[in-house]
Amino acid sequence: MLAATAFLACGLTACSDDDEGGSNPQGPVATYNGKLLTSVGNNVTLRYDDKGRCVEATAYNEKTLIDYEKGIITQGNISSMHLDGVEYRVTFNGAGYITSISTNQNESEDGYTYTVSENSSFSYDGSGHLTGITTKYKEAAYGNGESYSSSENSNTIITWKNGQLASYTCKGEDMEDGEKSYYESVINFTAGSTDNKYNQWTTAEEDGIMETEGLGYAGLFGKGSSKLISSYTETYKDDGEREHNDTYNFTFQLNDDGTIHSERMGNGYTHYYEYSLYNDNNNNSKKAQGLRTKPEQKKNSVSLFNIRTRIENLKAKMKNTK
Repeated sequence: MLAATAFLACGLTACSDDDEGGSNPQGPVATYNGKLLTSVGNNVTLRYDDKGRCVEATAYNEKTLIDYEKGIITQGNISSMHLDGVEYRVTFNGAGYITSISTNQNESEDGYTYTVSENSSFSYDGSGHLTGITTKYKEAAYGNGESYSSSENSNTIITWKNGQLASYTCKGEDMEDGEKSYYESVINFTAGSTDNKYNQWTTAEEDGIMETEGLGYAGLFGKGSSKLISSYTETYKDDGEREHNDTYNFTFQLNDDGTIHSERMGNGYTHYYEYSLYNDNNNNSKKAQGLRTKPEQKKNSVSLFNIRTRIENLKAKMKNTK
């Protein structure tokens, strides 16, 4: 999340009014102490237009492109972006934060017709913190005398106390061929004593709130916690039965100006944050050690841009029924 030097008194500040920004928002155009974040470790890189808006994010071999004028996000694998890139419709509020993402895909193959849709909406408080996520997924396949359908709806509430990330509660319902199941994920965050001077989005938000394919780091989903998160504990229940209860710890190092220099989750790799000056088009950043592959999506984690995976899984399910 970025906050321009001229705007630091307001943290992450919009350049337009508070109404819906439509498909061509003016923000978030901001920097961390006059700098744009260009990478987080080897896993996330960000590029910006001459207005300071993030127009490209690359995370774990997935590339996301944003066309503000058309209100379109294109997302796909780096190696086959021109072949399987999927377009999502996107809307923004006046602060430039994303308020909705949706897409519908239809494909036919081997006598089957597949339809998959994803719809997500996001709400924020007056301080620019993400407070709610609603997701709706639908899948259907038919052909060769067979049919299959499933849907998933979830509602997530994120709470903040004095600007600090406090808790996350996600309740969801799955429907598969008419059979319902329920799940619930609760995460309690512990804020450390270190100020997050520029309210930067960190792994605590990216892993604990929502997988954004890097867009959260660029400020497109609001502000991060005012204090850096030292740990969080996550409890997941499926149909009322506890599946797991896990705790994750975080450590940070700061630069002299208060921007994040590095972070480490548990005993994992250290990820270094790199920046460039605003309007510096080079956007070059050092390589951090410890490239890791993208982890499998947790059931209880809200994750965006999964339409291709959903279609391929649906195809595999139908082929396995033969």
